[in-house]
Amino acid sequence: MASTLHEAPYNRLFGAHLALHHWVEAHAYRPVGIIREVYLRDAAAGVPPLVEVQMPLRETQMSQPS
Repeated sequence: MASTLHEAPYNRLFGAHLALHHWVEAHAYRPVGIIREVYLRDAAAGVPPLVEVQMPLRETQMSQPS
């Protein structure tokens, strides 16, 4: 499982998803299953929302040497 925290307006949440996908690709994993968003704090009086984006992972199988 890989995850990231997003503490900014909801309209920028896509950036958290994009950053997570880039990290996953760079570290030889692939997503499996459903990506989840866990809303930890709703936006209130000048405080941005806090959302955890979670992605279940599996290691990418590397080619075996011959």
